Amino acid sequence: MNYVSAEGRQGRVMVARFKPGQDLRDALNAFCLEKGIKAGYIPVLLGGFKNLKVNAMAQGEEDDQPRTVLREYREPLEYFGCGTVAFADGKPSIHIHLTAAQGNHNAVGGHLVSGEIVFLTEVVIVEVEGIVMTRQSDPEVFNMPLLHFSH
Repeated sequence: MNYVSAEGRQGRVMVARFKPGQDLRDALNAFCLEKGIKAGYIPVLLGGFKNLKVNAMAQGEEDDQPRTVLREYREPLEYFGCGTVAFADGKPSIHIHLTAAQGNHNAVGGHLVSGEIVFLTEVVIVEVEGIVMTRQSDPEVFNMPLLHFSH
């Protein structure tokens, strides 16, 4: 089998707008914790950042293993993204990938590390019920903490 999966059902659909001046990851984690969202996905995530930090993949030096490169962007950027919500160690574990546009129309992207909301952020979170979503290291995939499912 070339995949890992579980079947759940759609729960609540939450729509929120986050105000400027806060870190997006912190805001999403606090929102999910407050609303009791332990498993879900984020199909809509858009807004404006400054002080954005993303991890991007680059070619590794051994065995084609990718390595992570941290990129930082201080200027304001508009972005859109999507992600998943799992639960680990008693708190939400948010995994977001996004693409952002700089003022010169160059696009940047990657895995969200942090970003200060500068304009606004709109988000739709769809809760998944009937399964438990966590993150566990997978030795078959560079020992990275990946989405894990159970009932």
